[in-house]
Amino acid sequence: MEKDSALRNVLKRKSGDLPYGFDQKLMEQILLEAEKKSRRNELRNLVLVAAVSVSMIAGALLALYHYFLFNFLKLFSGIPERLFSLGQLSDTGMAFAFYGYIALAMMVLLALDHLFRRRLKKPL
Repeated sequence: MEKDSALRNVLKRKSGDLPYGFDQKLMEQILLEAEKKSRRNELRNLVLVAAVSVSMIAGALLALYHYFLFNFLKLFSGIPERLFSLGQLSDTGMAFAFYGYIALAMMVLLALDHLFRRRLKKPL
């Protein structure tokens, strides 16, 4: 609060030795720095979310492997054979196709949401 009032006091003072448009240039510089700070915060938050997500997935896989003796290679070794049995899609293949479709639709919707939120955030 003190910084805001100090800034207002500086901007209210009119001295004769300041060049024309000094206040406007100063405010543009302040707004530019605020925008840079918000971009840095957004990037930092994105990196943190990605790092936490990767570490949670890695922790879950590690817990499954070490504590429950879950063998990933054995689980995923026969997927190509199970997906296509005699030229037709098996039940497992249908499930993978359905989940893939849902994942693709979700990714497209999330990308559109991000795009629209960015466009609405920009001033006209």
